[in-house]
Amino acid sequence: MAGNWDNTELPRYIESVLGVDMAAATRSLRANGTDWVGTDADRGPRLASADHIHGHD
Repeated sequence: MAGNWDNTELPRYIESVLGVDMAAATRSLRANGTDWVGTDADRGPRLASADHIHGHD
């Protein structure tokens, strides 16, 4: 993966290297809902020093 790659090209590169079908995986995930995905509310109170360590200057 030498040279310049656009971020939109990275998934296709990973797909070819790993031999997976990202479209099929996405369809399967979407078909099974989003209940398995956590939310920030599930994580409890946010700690700025722990979760957000970079600055916005």
